[in-house]
Amino acid sequence: MVRVVDAWGIIEYLVIMTPNFSPIACVEQFHLLFLEQLGRKLDKRHYALKGGCNLRFYLRSVRYSEDMDLDVQSTPVNVLQEHYDDPQVWDEMVLRVVEALKGEPA
Repeated sequence: MVRVVDAWGIIEYLVIMTPNFSPIACVEQFHLLFLEQLGRKLDKRHYALKGGCNLRFYLRSVRYSEDMDLDVQSTPVNVLQEHYDDPQVWDEMVLRVVEALKGEPA
């Protein structure tokens, strides 16, 4: 398992920046935007979303998940780190979540 980001730090920031929204809304918006970014950077045939996020986003389950489970194949760890170790990537994603929750254009 590779952990490339302190997601809780990001979520705490989002909750502060969007006080009219629940922490759950912030987490789910972050998950969706992360998946969008992942889909732009990596071939979708080489990873799979699993667990609670998969059930909720694609099967409309009521289950809520705080984390995101991904299986990645054919993509070396260093490639993932090249795309996601850059703090600017995370800053932009957080800004997009705040804008999305506030209903502002991204």
